[in-house]
Amino acid sequence: MRLTRPVLLRDSREVIRVSRAFQILTLVVWIAAVLLTGLAMGDGVFQVDLALTRTVQRIRPDGIITIVTFMNWLGSTPAAVTMSVLMSLGLALMGRTQPALLVISTLLVRVFTPILKILAASPRPSSSLVRVSEYPGGYGFPSGHVLGTTLLFGMLFVIAPLLTRSIVARRLTRSMSLVVVLAVAFSRVYVGAHWPSDVAGGLLWGGGLVMLVVWIHAATMSGSNTIAASLHRLR
Repeated sequence: MRLTRPVLLRDSREVIRVSRAFQILTLVVWIAAVLLTGLAMGDGVFQVDLALTRTVQRIRPDGIITIVTFMNWLGSTPAAVTMSVLMSLGLALMGRTQPALLVISTLLVRVFTPILKILAASPRPSSSLVRVSEYPGGYGFPSGHVLGTTLLFGMLFVIAPLLTRSIVARRLTRSMSLVVVLAVAFSRVYVGAHWPSDVAGGLLWGGGLVMLVVWIHAATMSGSNTIAASLHRLR
């Protein structure tokens, strides 16, 4: 019986290469996340944060307020949790057990968000420095909206090959995932809820946690190269 990708990689050495490359990338992202967290600690404000925020807030095309408002809602905890649960249930009902488990796992690692915020203890933007139209309260680093959105849609990006064999559908899924994450990141800075470094922290920690979940899942799988095949398609 002839087996085709991504069900099973023909060359086991390729599986090993993909696995090692993914582990190295995961380590690099985690190191970057830890370093940025260390830099973000305290009450100081990066000049680059100030400059970037003012640049972003000067963008005022028609309809941007509506888009930003929607993206901020989409990235909120209630919306992200609801989407994660519904997506997991839908996948489970379709018999897609592995993708369902990976998606629901993103909810479990969300507990790191408040821990990271307390650890960094970094203040949010001040209305004396930039325009602030949303006052969430609490610490700013990392952005919870961006971290949560990156967890869900970052995982959707990774598991796209497990959801469909259509190259077009896979590319559309991944493109949509990237657009949503970047749009939420832009929106958080635009309303003055976060500094760009807060958003970057959310992207790095969210991406790092997605990679960690996938790596753990792949390591615990027995006799299956499904996840390795999925990672292979990221090239």
